[in-house]
Amino acid sequence: MMLPEQLGLYEFNDCDERVLVALPLLRSSIDMAAAATKLLTIDPVTYGGAAEAMFRPQLERYMRAVLFGSPNLTDDDEVHAFREEDEMPRRPKPPPGKKSPKITFDDLTATVASEIVQQTHNVQAALAEGLSDAIVFEKEGLHGAVHGGRIVIRRYSSDGGILAHNPWALAQGHHIQCVTALGLLALVQAAHLYGVRNNTNEFRATNAFAKLLSDMYPGMPKPLSQKTDRREVNKEQVTVDLTVASININIQR
Repeated sequence: MMLPEQLGLYEFNDCDERVLVALPLLRSSIDMAAAATKLLTIDPVTYGGAAEAMFRPQLERYMRAVLFGSPNLTDDDEVHAFREEDEMPRRPKPPPGKKSPKITFDDLTATVASEIVQQTHNVQAALAEGLSDAIVFEKEGLHGAVHGGRIVIRRYSSDGGILAHNPWALAQGHHIQCVTALGLLALVQAAHLYGVRNNTNEFRATNAFAKLLSDMYPGMPKPLSQKTDRREVNKEQVTVDLTVASININIQR
């Protein structure tokens, strides 16, 4: 998993409170992806159950990062209240002196999904589908893995554990694909936060990661040639850092 090192390609200076909330959540989500991937590829039989329990936190940290990183979804007071008091926003917003319920998980997923479509102009369909798959996978496949539900009982039963922990299914199947796609979404969101604040559409990646990304998502734009200092992409000039590959992701500002 190369995702954690890709974040180092973005240097955030003079961070506002949104970045101070969103970026640590994105880093944490990416770290969860890296850890789960390692567990699933090294020893899925022994650690498959632990990796399953990590998926909901990975998903929720990503979605909270989008929620608090976007001024379209939260106001400054809500960002501050979360940072200082761990207070989640209430939806619908209550009138003065009143209270309404805190945002539910279902409302959070719908809100974030809508925001991601707006950010990418539907260009990155594969990534949008990745979020949809991750949400469905959590709700229908792994919902009981976090708190201890039927899935945990089945995983650790002597008669069903071996079948449930099929190494290929865990190390190569839908689970690890969702983990990887969600980790990539977190990286793209970090690029979005950087782009909004620095007036750029660049998505930066090391050469090795850019190749891996192209292999995993053939429909995504190809990395720009590193032999050229500047290249026109979608009528926009993108500066190519000679130490990285840049991919235009049409960030909406």
